[in-house]
Amino acid sequence: MIDDAPGQLRQRLHTSLADSRLELGYLIDHDNARRSGLRGSGFDLATLGWANVRAGQGMLLSTTVRSEGASTQMDAAEAVAQLKGAQRTAQALDDALSVAQVASLSANECQTDMLADVDPEQDGHYSGAVNGQSATKPAGGERDGGDPVERLATPLLFVESPDAIALATPKSALAHAGGSVHLTSQQDTHIAAGQTVAGVAGGQVALFAHRGPIKAIAADGAVSLQAHTGKLEVLADQSVTITASDERIDVLAKEKIVLQAGQTTVTLEGGDITFACPGEFRVKAGQVPFAGGASGDVRLSLPDGLLKLEPDQMPDFSG
Repeated sequence: MIDDAPGQLRQRLHTSLADSRLELGYLIDHDNARRSGLRGSGFDLATLGWANVRAGQGMLLSTTVRSEGASTQMDAAEAVAQLKGAQRTAQALDDALSVAQVASLSANECQTDMLADVDPEQDGHYSGAVNGQSATKPAGGERDGGDPVERLATPLLFVESPDAIALATPKSALAHAGGSVHLTSQQDTHIAAGQTVAGVAGGQVALFAHRGPIKAIAADGAVSLQAHTGKLEVLADQSVTITASDERIDVLAKEKIVLQAGQTTVTLEGGDITFACPGEFRVKAGQVPFAGGASGDVRLSLPDGLLKLEPDQMPDFSG
């Protein structure tokens, strides 16, 4: 159907099978007897059945305006500029990690590769003529001769918007990457969960704040830091304060405890306590009773070994 009412041009292609339709232009409720209420403007593609959109060479989904169809099909200059900014941010943070001797952002490499696929200054352009026509933009009043026409170098899905992007579902959402997941924000990144936040890594985990503190707080429960097969280190350039507001502080070791300040040490090892200092040793107390010897068991609850992830438990999705 074609409707050429002044200021309300519209076209409608419809089939009753699965109520499938494509509407263009001025969108209104469809009624064969009369013109119905306004639904919007643009285009509306809908069906009660299944839908499929495929692009074998790649797809660009964008809400950036190109007035009167100006520029080229795969022009995403604004988004490419943002990705370059994200790359610079990620690289600067990676450099900070190196100085702090923290594991680097190895996924930066995949960001660099993807940027090359969409950047027309790298691989994101036609490299030659297309069906006999020059794949360059108009220049100097001619239809070609300018910069190469943009295209996606690989069949990727490129989604960009000059404003917000929102994804929502009342049920679960799933995302999977056979390679790396790289997330960069120029400002804040927030993760919130109504119940549990769980993060698991088959390798290492690094948490680094370049400026500002790191806080781990359990408002109603315990906080546990464990190193099952290695050392646990707590280092500070200034003071370290350990406080038990209501009860006690226990320091336990199976073999030996050494407390040291400067050249003075207190060593607890086996059944012995050794005080060592180059200066004066003082004891101040109302009473100093020395009773007979006694001992107690130290119980340290840690796993005996490390769970081994077999190759079939960590499949390779790269192919």
